[in-house]
Amino acid sequence: MNKPSTVCKECIAHHYWHHMDDQKRFFKVMMGDFKNGVTIPRKFVANIREHLSEELKLEAPDGKTYAVQVATEQNELVLRTGWPDFATAYELKFGDLLVFRNCKNSHFKVRLFDPSGCEKELSCVLMDGAPCVQERKVSHGDHTQSPTGKRMEIGSPSGSRKTSKMNPIDSPSQRRGHVPSARTKSPRHGVAKPPYILPRYTTLNDQQKNEVDKKVGAIESKIPIYVATMCNSNTARAFLEFAIDYATKYLPRENQTMRLRRPGPSKDDTWEAVFRVKNRRYTLGRGWRHFVDDNKLKPGDICLFSLMKNTKKLTMDVHIIRKRSM
Repeated sequence: MNKPSTVCKECIAHHYWHHMDDQKRFFKVMMGDFKNGVTIPRKFVANIREHLSEELKLEAPDGKTYAVQVATEQNELVLRTGWPDFATAYELKFGDLLVFRNCKNSHFKVRLFDPSGCEKELSCVLMDGAPCVQERKVSHGDHTQSPTGKRMEIGSPSGSRKTSKMNPIDSPSQRRGHVPSARTKSPRHGVAKPPYILPRYTTLNDQQKNEVDKKVGAIESKIPIYVATMCNSNTARAFLEFAIDYATKYLPRENQTMRLRRPGPSKDDTWEAVFRVKNRRYTLGRGWRHFVDDNKLKPGDICLFSLMKNTKKLTMDVHIIRKRSM
């Protein structure tokens, strides 16, 4: 009687990684802070590290290609600069699954699937010239493209495989960070815009929303106000991060000192904190703890940050709504 053959798993793995075609694949499920970066699996990196450069080309099914920088963080390779543009263009959401196929020379073809298990239609259809596409306006800086009966293409106007230079705040998914309440009119275009911005995935209950609406109305800022509900990381760890869709549009891109000011009836109290920009993260660090302690901030309190213009030093007025008052 013949004995069953013993399979050498190490031999099979070696053959797969080093003797089969170069088009190896890995997948990533969009979880955590996936909007700002995703890691490349360590096993994948260990086997094809010599074929990876510091810049990868990600090509979606619609043929558009995005240049993404690879950063080394805590012994892992992370897709960073350029990744938020890709994530924004294809409106990536929590639970989406992406399959990356290496086509050599650091060029990856990416297939995108939503939580239903089906491909994301947006990634497969080249919108320029596509029939029966819903009309949508896309804002770029001071210009709003007129509706043309088709969805405006994200990326280069010709639909060629050039790297997209789209600003992430121009996409519909990033604009969803705005709260659709107490809207104001833009005198130039007559387009309603919200007076405050919440971090993504943050919602207010009815009572919080009413308090914020009243406070925002009283402030009357021409710049949207950033609204942050304090959590343990803000109070215990004394660390605050601004949402990227707010920060990229309204805050500077370089490290500096930020002055935090509590408007008072007779005299404004001020504090200074280190404002830092790194890996597309905009944070307040050293000095923020003094503000937290002096103002006795607790989890559940709401801080409204109003950016001041025409000041020599980066300054934000901070208005506080106490949890106990709601």
